[in-house]
Amino acid sequence: MRELSGEPCEVTFFDKISGENMTHYYQAPTTQERITYTNGAVTRRGNKIVSTLGELRIKAGAKIYVGFKRGAYGIPVKGPVSIMGLSKAAACIISWREHRLITGDKVLMEEIIQADWIACNGKHKITRIDDDSFSIPIDSSAFASTYNAATDSGTIKGYRLISSKPGEPNYEPAWKTIVHQFASDVLEAIAIHAFEGSLQAIALPSMNQLDILPPTSLDDWGLEPNEAAEGKTATEEKEENPL
Repeated sequence: MRELSGEPCEVTFFDKISGENMTHYYQAPTTQERITYTNGAVTRRGNKIVSTLGELRIKAGAKIYVGFKRGAYGIPVKGPVSIMGLSKAAACIISWREHRLITGDKVLMEEIIQADWIACNGKHKITRIDDDSFSIPIDSSAFASTYNAATDSGTIKGYRLISSKPGEPNYEPAWKTIVHQFASDVLEAIAIHAFEGSLQAIALPSMNQLDILPPTSLDDWGLEPNEAAEGKTATEEKEENPL
């Protein structure tokens, strides 16, 4: 069911750059916006007719884009730096002085080579403990050895997951400008989805459905049904039977 209202629509794309799903919110285009979009695919520049589809998609996508679910975008806050310390716990505790992250933000941990602790490599959502530590959802309590920051090559990088919703802790007032600068492909995808791909055929009509036409009806090309089925035009029929 399509909801006929002014409420924002929701769409989830798989982002091949981050390797994650991203959920976005957009306002359904009005009839006038659809007409403007369709008519704006080409334009005249001097004596030439040129395609402006790429520019059109980004502009139209930006206009109807109203937000995203937190976690879609992250801004680097700190790092990469060498890992200061990892502690054994049911949720591994990371020591990082003045990390500037809040619960729900993410870190990227790489190049950990110490046995057992290599499980910490990758992206993780964090739970803030204090200004200098937080935990990640990795159970390190049974690891055989204590993490040795002096000999291990592990690094960590922090990301602030921005929000498009005023009042949330990581609300970013300039979120649309940042997306336009660094992720214009998302704006294009939203435009394609909302203006070009919102209606798609998912099944062909059955033969019984096609049989509802009266036998004397003309098809779209002005041919009687029998002529169309034989693949001949009226002119071809006349040339084959000149008498």
